[in-house]
This record gives sequence, structure tokens and C-alpha cells, in this order.
Amino acid sequence: MHMVKRLFTVLFATVAIAAACSDEGRNVPFTEARNYFVRNDAVLPLESPVICSQAELDSLFGMAAVMGRNGRPTDIDFDREFCVAYVIPPTDTLTEIVPVSVTSKGKELTCNFQIKKGDPITWTIQPFSLIVIDRSYFKKQVKVKVN
Repeated sequence: MHMVKRLFTVLFATVAIAAACSDEGRNVPFTEARNYFVRNDAVLPLESPVICSQAELDSLFGMAAVMGRNGRPTDIDFDREFCVAYVIPPTDTLTEIVPVSVTSKGKELTCNFQIKKGDPITWTIQPFSLIVIDRSYFKKQVKVKVN
């Protein structure tokens, strides 16, 4: 009986270690912040993609409320959430930055974005993506990947 118990303990430990060492990261839920714009006086490029306070958000982004059902900017509660921003230089090409996924592995949080480029336009835009993540992931090192 003692041998069977020891075998199960070793088997359980092996499975636990294999799961912990897996190459796969765990998906993290996030929300894309809507109806914001990059301020003309924002200091770019960003020193860090992490935004942890309302004051920091306000120094980089303005609210762009529009009419309609979903016209209000996304509410962000910095006591429970933080943001990750990805901003690229101004362009005269229609450009959309789409947040694809956020994964957590070890001490690292990886935010994956995709850039979709369209036709040339006659004005300049400042493409960006702003995502909101639960504050429980705040202590992790944030890495931004663009595909």
C-alpha cells in the first residue's frame, strides 16, 4: 500500500511539473477601450505601454464621445484595472490596430496586436489600441507583440 501511495505522489508531481513547464500561456480576458483619441500633446513614443492611473491616461488620451448607444468612452476603474496602449507614428494610410490576445506565462504578460493597413487617405491619423486588463495581472512584465 505504501508503494502505491508513493507511486501516485510521484505521478501527480510529474504531471504538475509538466503543466507548469508548458510552452502555452494562459489566455487573459481583456476589453478594448473605445472612443478615445491620442492627444496632440502626448509624449510619444511611450516609455512603457502600461497605464496605471487616470492621470496618466488623461495625459495621453482624450475622450471622444459620439452620439448613439455605444457613444460613451469605455469606463476604466484604475482601482481594479489597468491599461496597455500600443501607439504607432502618424500616417496617411488607413490603419487599424486590432488587439488579438493577451496571454500570461510565468512573470510575463504578452499583449498581441495585429496591424491592418488600408488605402491612402488625404489626412493624417494617429493609430493606436488601448486595452483594459484586470489589476490582478499588474505586477507582471508587459510585453507587446505585433503580428
